[in-house]
Amino acid sequence: MYEILTGASFLVDLAEDGKKAFQKIRNNSYNLIISDINMYGMDGKNLYYKTIKDFPKFKNRFLFLTGRPTDEIISFFKENSFDYLIKPFRILELLNKVTSVLNREEGVPANTRCEERFPWSVDCEIIDNQKPLIAKIEDASKNGARIRYSGDPFIPGSTIKINIINLNTQVSAKIIWSKPIDTKENQAGLRVAQPLQIPLHITQKKPV
Repeated sequence: MYEILTGASFLVDLAEDGKKAFQKIRNNSYNLIISDINMYGMDGKNLYYKTIKDFPKFKNRFLFLTGRPTDEIISFFKENSFDYLIKPFRILELLNKVTSVLNREEGVPANTRCEERFPWSVDCEIIDNQKPLIAKIEDASKNGARIRYSGDPFIPGSTIKINIINLNTQVSAKIIWSKPIDTKENQAGLRVAQPLQIPLHITQKKPV
């Protein structure tokens, strides 16, 4: 999950268990806390109650995960109007939930990425195990890009090469997420292996 979120350009901090998570919450300000229900030392429910007792501002900033959706756990989620995901879940489900919670939380900007993304409409060539296909970059950051292309959706976690035609630049990239737009086209989020050299006139545009 860490790789998925950082690949989508979110700034992510990690804690090994509930107690360590609470220590980090005490010393930092986070826009979102993603917590499993079952954790060593302090479970997700106790982490939530302890957090909002000392720091009420985090009340609506929790997203819970569980692989054991018992009636008691589901009631806990619904009684408190929590967003939650049942494991296993798809990458897009996670990204959509994260975005939804961030957008809903008053005072938290919708774009809480650690990198600025710039609108950049440029043709590129995608090379994987099959024949090359022409795609279009829709926006990009230093370490990632969103592309639009025809054909079958890419498999998240797979690696491709992307050739930015007008820059004569080729880099390796990992597919972070992929989804269909319509019956013919798809979108995909990429994390590149080396920083993209985005033209200066593009970085002077308003970030998306």
